[in-house]
Amino acid sequence: MRRGEILGLEWNRHVDLRHDFILLDQTKNGGRREIPINQTLRSTLQGLVRHIKSPHVFTDLEGKRFKEVKKSFRTACKRAVIERCPKCSYEGQKTDLETPGNCILCGTRLERRCIADFSFHDLRHTAASHWILAGVDIVTIKEILGHKTMTMAPVRAPCAVPQEKGC
Repeated sequence: MRRGEILGLEWNRHVDLRHDFILLDQTKNGGRREIPINQTLRSTLQGLVRHIKSPHVFTDLEGKRFKEVKKSFRTACKRAVIERCPKCSYEGQKTDLETPGNCILCGTRLERRCIADFSFHDLRHTAASHWILAGVDIVTIKEILGHKTMTMAPVRAPCAVPQEKGC
């Protein structure tokens, strides 16, 4: 979903946990679409505290809906540390921020870096890439992402090394 679609969600209007879907009645393209709810999303939504004064899913402590997540998203990206082996190019996510570990493949001391140049919208592209790699058909991906035409839908899996140009 797009950022605005997520932040505009209302419990009674959009979220149907009984049938496991989110119904978006007004999208960027002016159409309606259904977003399936998987078990992870279901658990996340069920774990959210509903504010009695607000119909919105994502609110602050006073019940005001969130309109922006730039600062929080930027903070999350800074905390998401990736470790990479300079010898064999192994990459892994690190949750312990204290000391770099050693490569599980060759034993070399890992280098650390934070996620950079990543936007909230990039999550849509990442989701589409994962669906393609998992074998989901392009028409299904187009429908879930809300693309009106096939020319907007992703047509191939991402390159193995996204940092390199020309992929």
